[in-house]
Amino acid sequence: MLAAIALTLIAAVSSVSAHLEMLTPLPRNVGTMPDQQIGPCANAPTPANRVPFSTLQNNIVLAFYWDGSNDIFLGFGSNPTTFPYKIGALPNAKMGETYTVPLDLTSVPAELLTSGGEATIQVVCHQPKFDIYQCADVTLEANTKAVVPSKSNSTVSASAGASKPMAMTTGAAAAATTAAKTSDASPVSIVKAGLAAVLVAMLL
Repeated sequence: MLAAIALTLIAAVSSVSAHLEMLTPLPRNVGTMPDQQIGPCANAPTPANRVPFSTLQNNIVLAFYWDGSNDIFLGFGSNPTTFPYKIGALPNAKMGETYTVPLDLTSVPAELLTSGGEATIQVVCHQPKFDIYQCADVTLEANTKAVVPSKSNSTVSASAGASKPMAMTTGAAAAATTAAKTSDASPVSIVKAGLAAVLVAMLL
């Protein structure tokens, strides 16, 4: 009975809640699941929360409420609608995990990095039947350097290294614990991760 209730709740939550949230930098809009399916920027056509690219230290932080593989792109201009430069990837992200993803600007033409200017980062999360989107607006300083991520700067899960058993110490529960302890965690992240942990526990 509890398992049936949990599955019903999961289906309801997954149809409404976001599957992906960009924690750093702040996105234009986290949005609901229907919003996130609207490209190129999750039903958020207006730039917001623009920050200097240098403050990111060549990384973005992504939280996942569903599994998915991801590509990260960059478009130039005050409000680009195309994102021709791939600057990162995160394959096989797992539900309930938070990842720091390094950015690689070597695909961006040197003259654009030299001149700098307004730009937008687009994350595309590939689902079996559709893609979902998040966008964040940045400003590249003049003479921005294209840094190739080293192995020591590769993608790392925030809950990596957590001891197994699987039930409540990894996955969604670990993400909830991590979110509660980190200064950049949003209340939305904490609530969603905690809800996911409760649902998982009900299924066990």
